[in-house]
Amino acid sequence: MLKRRLDGADASASTAKRKPGGAISAPVDVKQPPKPTMLQRGMVLIKAFLNETQQEQLIGEVLSLGQTGFFQCDNEKTRHMRMMHLGRSTAPPHKLLPLSIPLSWQQLAEDAVTAAAAADTSLSNKHLRPANVCVVNHYTSCSKLGWHQDMMTKRDCSIPVVSLSLGDSATFHFKNSYSKKATERSVVLESGDALVFGGQSRGVVHSVTDIKPPQQPISWQRGSAALAGRFNVNLREL
Repeated sequence: MLKRRLDGADASASTAKRKPGGAISAPVDVKQPPKPTMLQRGMVLIKAFLNETQQEQLIGEVLSLGQTGFFQCDNEKTRHMRMMHLGRSTAPPHKLLPLSIPLSWQQLAEDAVTAAAAADTSLSNKHLRPANVCVVNHYTSCSKLGWHQDMMTKRDCSIPVVSLSLGDSATFHFKNSYSKKATERSVVLESGDALVFGGQSRGVVHSVTDIKPPQQPISWQRGSAALAGRFNVNLREL
């Protein structure tokens, strides 16, 4: 953690049922919908946005596409990482790539923006179109992603980015400019979390460090080396 760390909390509740004769049975856990937390104007964290079944389905699709899509990336900003691009290229002239974005991923992005808008109305999805750019990053404990900005759309620079986390946790650092005087903050992203940033935060400068296994093992991550590390599915529109 650097200047300040912001942690969202999973929402849960328990109810107790009264048996005939007045006895009360053991509490029954009742799952509550993911609760969005606004980190700053235009940036919302949704803890446990994806349940384990959804995570397992998404990681299965990632690995299937990654058989031909992943490539090694190691430069001044991305160290010891694998990447995969789907939809349109992030570099001009933004040509169509061989791998298409699954419709189910586009729906997840739309659902995340809708959930985030409940905490920050500036993220309203009324102008949202299906994501046409997707970047999947695969991190190991040695990986690091340096300071950068996600490329903005030409149509509307406020349209949000949706970032879905799978597997190991990571520390997401962010600030509003490259200036050394800019206030730097950080938040831990865990498997199943969704981070949405658009509007005033669309051009946020960010980096990723501290890839660590979860304290509680994830069921779908056990027994397969291919599932080790952190996978991040980043969806946006150009």
